[in-house]
Amino acid sequence: MLQFRIGRSVALMATVFIVAAGEPAADLATFRQHVKPLLDRTCAECHSAKVQKGNFRVDTLDPDIVRGASLHGWEEVLNKTQVLEMPPPKHANQPTSDERQKLLSWLRQELRLAAKVRSSTGGQGAMRRLTRKEYVQSMQDLLGVTIVDFGQGFPEENRNRETGFDNDSREMSFNTTHLSVLLDRARAGLAIALVTGDKPPSMKATLKAAAGHINNVEKRNGGPTDHVLVSTVFDPPKKIAAHEQPKLHTRASILDGGLSLPREYRDMLGPKTRAGSAWYLAGIKDIPRTGELRVVAKVSGRTDGDQVPNLRIDVGYIGSDMEPHQFVGQALVTSATPTEIEFRMPWQLVALPDHGEVIFIRHMEPDLLMDPTPTPAIEAKYLPDPKKKAPKLNPVLLLYEATLEVPYYASWPPPSHVAITGNDSVDDAEGVKRILGRFMQRAWRRPPTTEEIDAYAEFHQKIRSKYPGPIEALRETLANVLIAPQFIYYPEPVRDGSQRSPLNAWALASRLAYGLTGTLPDPALHAACVSGDLTSDAGLRRETERLLADARSNVFLLGFADAYLGLHALDGVNINPEFFTSVEPDPLKAAMRGEARHFVAHIFRRNLPSANLINADFLVVDRRMSRHYGIPLVPGNDFVAVPAAGSGRQGGILHLSAVHLMNSTGEHSHPIKRAVWFRRNLLDQPPGDPPPAVPSVPEDFSGLSLTQRLIAHRNKDACRDCHASIDPYGLPFERFDPTGLPRNEAKGRYFVFDLAGGRHTVWTGQAIECTSTLPDGTAVSGLDDLRSYLGSAAKDRFDRTLIHRLASYLLGRTMEFSDQPLLDDVAKRWTAAGGGTRDLVLAIVLSPLFRTR
Repeated sequence: MLQFRIGRSVALMATVFIVAAGEPAADLATFRQHVKPLLDRTCAECHSAKVQKGNFRVDTLDPDIVRGASLHGWEEVLNKTQVLEMPPPKHANQPTSDERQKLLSWLRQELRLAAKVRSSTGGQGAMRRLTRKEYVQSMQDLLGVTIVDFGQGFPEENRNRETGFDNDSREMSFNTTHLSVLLDRARAGLAIALVTGDKPPSMKATLKAAAGHINNVEKRNGGPTDHVLVSTVFDPPKKIAAHEQPKLHTRASILDGGLSLPREYRDMLGPKTRAGSAWYLAGIKDIPRTGELRVVAKVSGRTDGDQVPNLRIDVGYIGSDMEPHQFVGQALVTSATPTEIEFRMPWQLVALPDHGEVIFIRHMEPDLLMDPTPTPAIEAKYLPDPKKKAPKLNPVLLLYEATLEVPYYASWPPPSHVAITGNDSVDDAEGVKRILGRFMQRAWRRPPTTEEIDAYAEFHQKIRSKYPGPIEALRETLANVLIAPQFIYYPEPVRDGSQRSPLNAWALASRLAYGLTGTLPDPALHAACVSGDLTSDAGLRRETERLLADARSNVFLLGFADAYLGLHALDGVNINPEFFTSVEPDPLKAAMRGEARHFVAHIFRRNLPSANLINADFLVVDRRMSRHYGIPLVPGNDFVAVPAAGSGRQGGILHLSAVHLMNSTGEHSHPIKRAVWFRRNLLDQPPGDPPPAVPSVPEDFSGLSLTQRLIAHRNKDACRDCHASIDPYGLPFERFDPTGLPRNEAKGRYFVFDLAGGRHTVWTGQAIECTSTLPDGTAVSGLDDLRSYLGSAAKDRFDRTLIHRLASYLLGRTMEFSDQPLLDDVAKRWTAAGGGTRDLVLAIVLSPLFRTR
């Protein structure tokens, strides 16, 4: 019954055409003054009452494109006009270039308005379900279980075409076929959360310091080796043995428990194991497959200038490529005396080959080291040379021992079991009802009715005899609670009519919790609902500020940065190592994503004005990005803010390396992609789709620069109009390559073939042109000028776009024309509050836009 009501309400919302106050009217004045006379002169001869070529008439098209009945007819006019098919080239009455431009501009503007108005729901939106990320986090928090892949089988979200967001309720699919998958996931989680019997035995093993390993010695050494060398650069000297092992690479082993590779020798590790990466190994048979893993490592470290040894723990199976494995954790080691460091993680070992399981610990994280320096051969480097001074060592980390325990239970029954059952007995009917009531309230984000509790209690009683005990029957009952629409969908009532209805406290708490933490409301929010305080201005402000100050708000801050900047586009681009030989493509791309996310998050955390998004006097980098930019390495493993002054870098989203990479091919920059990103994400002015069958910008025209190739492309009649409003925004980015580094010329290549059929690469340098004139006449030269334009002439547009995008993200739907009066009110609240970015979050949450449906 409930599923039918949900489906029916969605269907109704899709068919009702809502005209709300504040929506724009069609531009009929331009039609009468410019469009109609042009159509009468150039088109009516073949497409009117007397003649209807192609069974098409222009004289009967409704000029009100926004709400009229001729939408598809006008789309046809646009398509034919912009590719110069109509009027036919041989037709005597051709429009002038200015006339064609005015017609195309009017058509695009009106069709864009029509699309927005016709898709409007009056601010209501579709029934909103949990996103995949929200569902996974909710299941983990609700059950206290993290080792189950709850997202398996949950439908992925489609991205909204206009915003690129993946949490838009209208883009989410869900049907009854998914319920069986979710039921299976719920059963798997509850089988771990609710336990029976005594505490199960765990495996505990202590790994003593054995040997660090260096792979690919044979490859680097020109053949198998079986001799022992002594290194004079270690203090005290370490024995280094090279030996052959079945089913593993030939490896060099550094004995005596400690390892620090001199910078001059790093290249001997080869491509698969980076320099400075040491591995401690211990073969352990019959490792439990699931449970919490606890690792306690006893270590000490010695720093080397600005470099600090970094302990990294990985566990898994060692095969020829040390896969598969799971990352446990990492920590900087600054103490010169032995210190114990504890790591915990959910453990789920995949099915492994028959070689047996092995626990391994990476005891030096390679990312802290400088780039490799090639060496001709290991023997030559490791043999003592009294004429040479021993080189400076990298930071040294000593691992004395590591204790592993899996599954690890701090108490029994585990906290997950106690959190669900409390002090109630599962053998008592009333106790089961109390358990159900508490669980349903948390899962459904509202108090269940007595009838709802009784229905599930009755279900539990009916199935009790089919299961070995009451816990097993309770698992199945709670699993059914977790496939109910009340859990999968937001608890927001369908609006009655076109008027906005205020959300009750529970619906408001759910919207606030998922918006700012990505998971279920916490106990404090529950208490605010019970007291009624949440629906007051003061109470809602207090809870919003509390959640923003909570570490869980990282889910919101980093998630919004992803959506706002469109960082999902990074997934479709890979750095080509043939063009950029000094970088590790995958780790660098991951660091670029992190830099962009943490830059935006840093601004919101500190409530900095939105101007800092455009022009900041700081960078937010980790060690890899600071190395990439050639600035002093930052301490630790985290992204931190450092002054931009003296770095040679400018702070701001236009200078983020992720922006340059995701709008490139991975080899070459792409001004058109950069321009489209700039207009769509920062100005909310996405250009229209290109006309059908229009060719892309050619790869090369005999050594022409990219700017020259763009000119050759856009000078085509079918391309000129679109590119005139796009390209000028992309060319100022050209001083930066796809990895975000400044350049004086663009790197290119072409291939030549010899008589034997061999292919040879010829690398070229192409001139860069980064000057352009924006559509409003503003002349820009490089990103500094474009940044100044964004922070001055386009600042109001930039801020309005930020408001729209943040509101869309928090509400899970695209903003519509009917929302504009409320968005204007948000802008006034934001300005009155001081204009900080966190002030904007508060302005949205406290507005009727967020508090009503």
